[in-house]
Amino acid sequence: MQRSSKFARLLGAVAALCLASGLAACGGSDAATVGTGATGGVIIPLEDVDTTTDPLDVGSAVPAPTETAASAAAATPAATATASAAVPGSCLVGNWSVSASDVAGYLARASNGFSDVTASGQLSLSFTASSYSWVQAAQVDVTIAAGTDEARPAAITMSRTLTGPWSASSSAISAPDSADDLVYTITEGGVALVDTGDLFQGFLGYNPVDGMAYSCNGPTVNLPINDGTGSTYPVTLR
Repeated sequence: MQRSSKFARLLGAVAALCLASGLAACGGSDAATVGTGATGGVIIPLEDVDTTTDPLDVGSAVPAPTETAASAAAATPAATATASAAVPGSCLVGNWSVSASDVAGYLARASNGFSDVTASGQLSLSFTASSYSWVQAAQVDVTIAAGTDEARPAAITMSRTLTGPWSASSSAISAPDSADDLVYTITEGGVALVDTGDLFQGFLGYNPVDGMAYSCNGPTVNLPINDGTGSTYPVTLR
Protein backbone atom coordinates (compact mmCIF):
# COMPACT_ATOMS: atom_id res chain seq x y z
CA MET A 1 0.00 0.00 0.00
CA GLN A 2 2.84 2.41 0.72
CA ARG A 3 4.57 1.79 -2.66
CA SER A 4 1.27 2.25 -4.59
CA SER A 5 0.57 5.53 -2.76
CA LYS A 6 3.99 6.93 -3.56
CA PHE A 7 3.74 5.86 -7.21
CA ALA A 8 0.30 7.48 -7.54
CA ARG A 9 1.61 10.75 -6.13
CA LEU A 10 4.46 10.72 -8.65
CA LEU A 11 2.08 10.13 -11.59
CA GLY A 12 -0.11 12.93 -10.28
CA ALA A 13 2.85 15.30 -10.33
CA VAL A 14 3.70 14.29 -13.93
CA ALA A 15 0.11 14.79 -15.04
CA ALA A 16 0.07 18.23 -13.49
CA LEU A 17 3.20 19.15 -15.44
CA CYS A 18 1.59 17.89 -18.67
CA LEU A 19 -1.49 19.99 -18.13
CA ALA A 20 0.51 23.05 -17.25
CA SER A 21 2.56 22.69 -20.45
CA GLY A 22 -0.49 22.13 -22.68
CA LEU A 23 0.91 18.88 -24.03
CA ALA A 24 -1.34 16.20 -25.44
CA ALA A 25 0.99 13.25 -25.30
CA CYS A 26 1.83 12.18 -21.84
CA GLY A 27 2.11 8.53 -21.07
CA GLY A 28 3.27 5.23 -22.38
CA SER A 29 3.77 1.73 -21.27
CA ASP A 30 7.42 2.08 -20.39
CA ALA A 31 7.98 5.78 -19.60
CA ALA A 32 6.36 8.96 -18.38
CA THR A 33 7.06 11.57 -21.07
CA VAL A 34 7.14 15.28 -20.24
CA GLY A 35 7.20 17.90 -23.03
CA THR A 36 7.58 15.62 -26.11
CA GLY A 37 6.62 18.32 -28.65
CA ALA A 38 8.80 20.21 -31.06
CA THR A 39 10.39 22.10 -28.27
CA GLY A 40 11.92 18.91 -26.90
CA GLY A 41 11.31 17.40 -23.51
CA VAL A 42 12.46 15.05 -20.83
CA ILE A 43 11.67 11.34 -20.83
CA ILE A 44 11.59 9.70 -17.41
CA PRO A 45 11.90 5.91 -17.68
CA LEU A 46 9.62 4.35 -15.09
CA GLU A 47 12.18 1.71 -14.18
CA ASP A 48 14.52 4.50 -13.04
CA VAL A 49 11.98 5.93 -10.62
CA ASP A 50 12.60 4.99 -7.01
CA THR A 51 9.11 4.35 -5.78
CA THR A 52 10.30 3.09 -2.42
CA THR A 53 11.28 6.51 -1.15
CA ASP A 54 8.99 9.45 -1.01
CA PRO A 55 11.04 12.67 -0.86
CA LEU A 56 8.03 14.35 0.67
CA ASP A 57 7.74 11.70 3.37
CA VAL A 58 9.74 13.38 6.15
CA GLY A 59 8.83 10.71 8.66
CA SER A 60 10.71 8.05 6.71
CA ALA A 61 13.97 9.95 7.20
CA VAL A 62 13.60 10.06 11.00
CA PRO A 63 15.73 7.33 12.63
CA ALA A 64 14.03 4.82 14.85
CA PRO A 65 14.10 5.85 18.51
CA THR A 66 17.01 4.37 20.39
CA GLU A 67 16.42 2.06 23.31
CA THR A 68 16.31 3.98 26.58
CA ALA A 69 18.10 2.85 29.71
CA ALA A 70 14.73 2.21 31.32
CA SER A 71 13.51 0.00 28.47
CA ALA A 72 16.84 -1.85 28.42
CA ALA A 73 16.56 -2.48 32.14
CA ALA A 74 13.00 -3.69 31.68
CA ALA A 75 14.10 -6.09 28.97
CA THR A 76 16.91 -7.48 31.09
CA PRO A 77 15.92 -9.92 33.85
CA ALA A 78 16.71 -8.52 37.28
CA ALA A 79 19.68 -10.18 38.91
CA THR A 80 18.72 -12.09 42.00
CA ALA A 81 21.29 -12.56 44.74
CA THR A 82 20.54 -15.78 46.52
CA ALA A 83 22.50 -15.71 49.74
CA SER A 84 23.15 -19.11 51.14
CA ALA A 85 21.50 -19.65 54.46
CA ALA A 86 23.79 -19.13 57.43
CA VAL A 87 25.04 -22.34 59.02
CA PRO A 88 23.13 -22.86 62.28
CA GLY A 89 25.29 -21.97 65.26
CA SER A 90 27.96 -20.23 63.17
CA CYS A 91 27.61 -17.13 65.37
CA LEU A 92 29.10 -19.17 68.24
CA VAL A 93 32.38 -19.90 66.48
CA GLY A 94 35.18 -18.25 68.44
CA ASN A 95 36.68 -18.09 71.92
CA TRP A 96 34.31 -16.87 74.62
CA SER A 97 34.28 -16.23 78.34
CA VAL A 98 31.48 -15.75 80.84
CA SER A 99 31.67 -12.95 83.40
CA ALA A 100 32.40 -13.83 87.02
CA SER A 101 29.02 -12.47 88.07
CA ASP A 102 27.22 -14.65 85.51
CA VAL A 103 29.16 -17.72 86.63
CA ALA A 104 28.33 -17.02 90.28
CA GLY A 105 24.68 -16.47 89.42
CA TYR A 106 24.51 -19.72 87.49
CA LEU A 107 26.18 -21.77 90.24
CA ALA A 108 23.94 -20.23 92.88
CA ARG A 109 20.83 -20.91 90.79
CA ALA A 110 21.99 -24.48 90.19
CA SER A 111 22.49 -24.88 93.95
CA ASN A 112 18.84 -24.11 94.62
CA GLY A 113 17.64 -25.86 97.76
CA PHE A 114 20.65 -24.86 99.77
CA SER A 115 20.90 -21.86 102.01
CA ASP A 116 23.67 -19.32 102.41
CA VAL A 117 25.04 -20.02 98.95
CA THR A 118 28.32 -18.39 98.07
CA ALA A 119 29.63 -19.19 94.60
CA SER A 120 32.53 -18.13 92.46
CA GLY A 121 34.28 -19.49 89.41
CA GLN A 122 35.36 -19.14 85.82
CA LEU A 123 33.87 -20.48 82.62
CA SER A 124 35.12 -20.30 79.05
CA LEU A 125 33.71 -21.76 75.86
CA SER A 126 35.38 -22.22 72.50
CA PHE A 127 33.79 -23.31 69.23
CA THR A 128 35.32 -24.12 65.90
CA ALA A 129 33.26 -25.23 62.92
CA SER A 130 33.39 -28.84 64.11
CA SER A 131 34.51 -29.03 67.75
CA TYR A 132 34.01 -27.28 71.06
CA SER A 133 35.51 -27.04 74.52
CA TRP A 134 34.03 -26.07 77.88
CA VAL A 135 36.50 -25.20 80.65
CA GLN A 136 35.08 -24.56 84.10
CA ALA A 137 36.37 -24.01 87.60
CA ALA A 138 34.08 -23.44 90.56
CA GLN A 139 33.93 -23.09 94.29
CA VAL A 140 30.51 -23.25 95.96
CA ASP A 141 29.85 -23.04 99.68
CA VAL A 142 26.40 -23.75 101.07
CA THR A 143 24.63 -24.61 104.29
CA ILE A 144 22.75 -27.88 104.42
CA ALA A 145 19.61 -28.09 106.58
CA ALA A 146 19.93 -24.48 107.58
CA GLY A 147 17.83 -23.47 110.57
CA THR A 148 17.78 -26.91 112.08
CA ASP A 149 19.86 -28.73 114.60
CA GLU A 150 21.40 -30.61 111.67
CA ALA A 151 22.60 -27.51 109.90
CA ARG A 152 26.08 -27.99 108.59
CA PRO A 153 28.27 -26.39 106.00
CA ALA A 154 29.06 -28.08 102.71
CA ALA A 155 31.27 -27.09 99.87
CA ILE A 156 32.35 -28.23 96.43
CA THR A 157 35.54 -27.47 94.62
CA MET A 158 35.56 -28.55 91.01
CA SER A 159 37.23 -28.30 87.67
CA ARG A 160 35.77 -29.58 84.41
CA THR A 161 36.76 -29.75 80.78
CA LEU A 162 34.34 -30.94 78.12
CA THR A 163 35.44 -31.44 74.53
CA GLY A 164 34.00 -33.00 71.42
CA PRO A 165 32.20 -32.50 68.13
CA TRP A 166 29.10 -30.39 68.01
CA SER A 167 26.32 -29.33 65.71
CA ALA A 168 23.40 -27.00 66.06
CA SER A 169 19.85 -26.39 65.05
CA SER A 170 18.57 -22.85 64.78
CA SER A 171 18.17 -22.68 68.56
CA ALA A 172 20.09 -25.44 70.37
CA ILE A 173 23.45 -27.20 70.45
CA SER A 174 23.90 -30.93 70.13
CA ALA A 175 27.07 -32.53 71.56
CA PRO A 176 26.30 -36.12 72.58
CA ASP A 177 29.77 -37.53 71.94
CA SER A 178 31.85 -35.51 74.38
CA ALA A 179 34.82 -36.31 76.56
CA ASP A 180 34.22 -35.21 80.14
CA ASP A 181 37.18 -34.54 82.39
CA LEU A 182 35.51 -33.74 85.72
CA VAL A 183 37.38 -33.50 89.02
CA TYR A 184 35.66 -32.38 92.19
CA THR A 185 35.76 -32.65 95.96
CA ILE A 186 32.74 -32.25 98.21
CA THR A 187 33.09 -31.68 101.90
CA GLU A 188 30.42 -31.69 104.54
CA GLY A 189 31.18 -30.32 107.97
CA GLY A 190 34.80 -30.07 106.90
CA VAL A 191 34.99 -33.79 106.06
CA ALA A 192 35.48 -34.98 102.49
CA LEU A 193 32.61 -37.16 101.35
CA VAL A 194 33.14 -40.46 99.61
CA ASP A 195 29.46 -40.92 98.80
CA THR A 196 28.21 -37.53 97.70
CA GLY A 197 24.69 -38.68 96.87
CA ASP A 198 22.85 -36.07 94.85
CA LEU A 199 24.69 -33.11 96.31
CA PHE A 200 25.33 -30.43 93.69
CA GLN A 201 23.73 -32.45 90.94
CA GLY A 202 22.32 -29.17 89.65
CA PHE A 203 25.59 -28.76 87.75
CA LEU A 204 27.15 -32.23 88.05
CA GLY A 205 26.45 -35.54 86.38
CA TYR A 206 25.36 -34.29 82.97
CA ASN A 207 26.77 -32.53 79.93
CA PRO A 208 25.56 -28.92 80.04
CA VAL A 209 26.52 -28.29 76.40
CA ASP A 210 24.43 -31.09 74.88
CA GLY A 211 21.00 -29.56 74.34
CA MET A 212 22.09 -26.09 75.46
CA ALA A 213 19.92 -23.39 73.92
CA TYR A 214 21.59 -20.37 72.34
CA SER A 215 20.81 -17.12 70.62
CA CYS A 216 22.98 -15.16 68.19
CA ASN A 217 21.76 -11.99 69.86
CA GLY A 218 24.73 -11.40 72.15
CA PRO A 219 25.44 -14.20 71.60
CA THR A 220 23.88 -15.80 74.63
CA VAL A 221 23.64 -19.37 75.82
CA ASN A 222 21.16 -20.78 78.29
CA LEU A 223 23.15 -22.89 80.74
CA PRO A 224 20.94 -25.82 81.72
CA ILE A 225 20.26 -26.64 85.34
CA ASN A 226 19.88 -30.30 86.17
CA ASP A 227 16.93 -29.96 88.51
CA GLY A 228 14.39 -32.00 86.60
CA THR A 229 12.34 -28.98 85.57
CA GLY A 230 14.19 -27.89 82.44
CA SER A 231 15.39 -24.70 84.11
CA THR A 232 18.11 -22.67 82.43
CA TYR A 233 20.27 -19.69 83.29
CA PRO A 234 21.02 -17.30 80.38
CA VAL A 235 24.51 -15.83 80.18
CA THR A 236 26.14 -13.59 77.62
CA LEU A 237 29.29 -14.77 75.89
CA ARG A 238 31.99 -12.15 75.54
